[in-house]
Amino acid sequence: MPSNKLIVAFAPFGEAAFQVRVSTILDALTNHPQIPEPWPAPVPSLAQLRAEDTAYREAHLAVQRRDLAQIHKRDEARERLSRSLQRVAAYVELLADGNVGMLQTCGFEMRREPGRPNNTGGGGTTYIGPPEDFRVGKGPRAGSLQVDAARQRGAIAYEIHVTRGDPTVDENWKPAVIVPSVRHVVVDNLPAGPTWVRLRAVRPGGVSGPWTSPISVIVG
Repeated sequence: MPSNKLIVAFAPFGEAAFQVRVSTILDALTNHPQIPEPWPAPVPSLAQLRAEDTAYREAHLAVQRRDLAQIHKRDEARERLSRSLQRVAAYVELLADGNVGMLQTCGFEMRREPGRPNNTGGGGTTYIGPPEDFRVGKGPRAGSLQVDAARQRGAIAYEIHVTRGDPTVDENWKPAVIVPSVRHVVVDNLPAGPTWVRLRAVRPGGVSGPWTSPISVIVG
């Protein structure tokens, strides 16, 4: 058995971290020279993984839009996708047969070696503050904005929220996008007029840092 195992426990991940991890895995496995398709049954294909990911994300967006009847559907879709990813991970480990290079490039996280410190979760976590150098400007199209900020060390994703209401009322904020990088992020499909924007970083395990101070802009 390979001594380097892949981490396939997705339950601790928040929704943002889970989405970023899935995207990382799908991107890494697409046209991977050492893990070519077709994969043997019952390993799910990349097409099946993408379809399950789409179903999960659509249900998640419905929940974010306050369609609480979709919570059960979202959770079922996430569980289904997680099981498929676990089957893929088992196949990758079998195919790698201890090849660390292959395991490191398949998109899954690897378990740390015994004795190696881990500063991404648990009691010794590294604090992540609000992203620095947060800026919001006019986007390349009508109804769009461009968001930029400095990269946060230890962050695996960034959440951007917007509101046209009172920014001091948390219920007014709506999720715009979740992205793995916060450089030159374009937020589309925004109504014209005054809009507030805020940003926070997400670290492994789905733990979110604090929000930036909101910035007010005019959407053209």
